[in-house]
Amino acid sequence: MKYICESWIDCDRDTVVRLYTDFSLYSKWQPNFASVERFAGEDFQPGFHGFLNFHGDNKVRMEMFVEENHLPERLSCIYQVADVWNRCIDSFEQVDGKTHWLMDVEFRFNEDMTVHGELFKQATQKSMDQFRDFVMESKESPG
Repeated sequence: MKYICESWIDCDRDTVVRLYTDFSLYSKWQPNFASVERFAGEDFQPGFHGFLNFHGDNKVRMEMFVEENHLPERLSCIYQVADVWNRCIDSFEQVDGKTHWLMDVEFRFNEDMTVHGELFKQATQKSMDQFRDFVMESKESPG
């Protein structure tokens, strides 16, 4: 299953990318984020391998690999939870002082999940919107 989501953030691209690639800030825009476990490589650099831990009703331990880092323009990561494989290619373009963020998403499942495709897309968009809102709040109250 493949889809693309997008968001416009009223903030410069360098700031957006800096906030997006800071694990210490993840809990501010991903409410169930608990921690990151690092196994190899540097954060968000090719070869990075770790686990993102989420708490809540469904505790999730998501494996993360960074495929490519061409930031501030592009970042490609692979995530895996159980039998679900997911690639996210984030593209950031600066346009008139704003950031246009595209996320090109691919999921692979062991069973057919296309019936749930719209739910996955909605969850991705919700996460992007939460990040956008976090950036805007950070911009309004720096520090």
